[in-house]
Amino acid sequence: MFELSIQPIDLGLSVCWGSANIGTYGHDTKLGPMFAWGECQTKESFTQGSYTLYPHVPSNYWKPLKYKTADPTKGPVVLAPEDDAATQIEGNNWRMPTIEECKELFEKCSWHFTEYAKTKGWVVKGPKYGSIFIPVTDDGQVLLWSSSLSDENWFFAQLFRVFEYHGRADGFFVDKARWLGHYIRPVAINTMRATEYLSVKRNNVSAVDLGLSVLWSSCDCVSAPWGELSAPVIRNWDTYKYCRTDGGHWERQFVDEELVETGRYIQSNKIYITKYKEAGSVLEKEDDAASFWWGEDWRTPTSEEWNELISKCDWKFDANRRQWVITGKTGESIILKSDYNAELEYWASTKRGDDPTMADALVYRNGEGTKHEALRCKSLRIRGVCSKK
Repeated sequence: MFELSIQPIDLGLSVCWGSANIGTYGHDTKLGPMFAWGECQTKESFTQGSYTLYPHVPSNYWKPLKYKTADPTKGPVVLAPEDDAATQIEGNNWRMPTIEECKELFEKCSWHFTEYAKTKGWVVKGPKYGSIFIPVTDDGQVLLWSSSLSDENWFFAQLFRVFEYHGRADGFFVDKARWLGHYIRPVAINTMRATEYLSVKRNNVSAVDLGLSVLWSSCDCVSAPWGELSAPVIRNWDTYKYCRTDGGHWERQFVDEELVETGRYIQSNKIYITKYKEAGSVLEKEDDAASFWWGEDWRTPTSEEWNELISKCDWKFDANRRQWVITGKTGESIILKSDYNAELEYWASTKRGDDPTMADALVYRNGEGTKHEALRCKSLRIRGVCSKK
């Protein structure tokens, strides 16, 4: 089973697209493992004989065990949840995209071929906001399964294929034999999956009572810059929603969560923040990722609520799973996944300092939690809270 680490990215389309391919542990620069259509486990070779949805008996005529209809007059045929690799690996709120959703991604978004973190691929920008990165194969193609059976022949399923042609993206939607191996980029609805810790549910998200002033969500929401709803591919001041530059600075961006200088000098000497400039600013609902993804009951914690979680709960580190188990006086627990140094870094909804480019964050390292300020364009994790009412 792969780690549940793919984030839903809102591109302004009918569904939210995953930040990475299935089986990549959330790394958007990796292609990940390949899957046959309708199989939920990868394998070393993809043949008709090894395909689980065909009978394993010698035959001159292959008959499918499932998904036998290819008659468009009877409506579209798509994978059931038990045969959908995205659902089985990432959870019930994830699935493979239909061919119509793939067409929407291609036709309504802008596609820019680039090299990102030493990987060639496409930056796909939504019509209003949000972006994802889709890496290409060695021969320069995007090859992604849809969940849709071929309209013409049950032997085939529909594949989303993109390649570069004279500097632009050419997209095709082709029928391919179901037993072939291709990659999967999942889609999600606007609610995250629940985890095993359950006190109550608010908008389909588990809210855990730790005996504190608020209920804490059992899972992270998204990683994003402060006040934004999802993380852009390039995270710097040029892409930050509430900023404009005018004057000179060296561009800085975050690669694998590390702040690096790109060596590109931008002719600006000031960074102008356009919203939440004053000390004491608190995120509004429309700019709070937890509220956007999970509904108005949810929001990003304040600095004081993070302090309460630190001071009134028992924190224990699980070295095998690289996660913190946080237990309240009620006996209930939540889990925060750490990096390789057992460190955590999450946004708070508040901004205390006078520097308009900074906002409050929680850092937990060396068994101790501290408040600090971080550059607002940096992408940090967001954990939600809601009231007890």
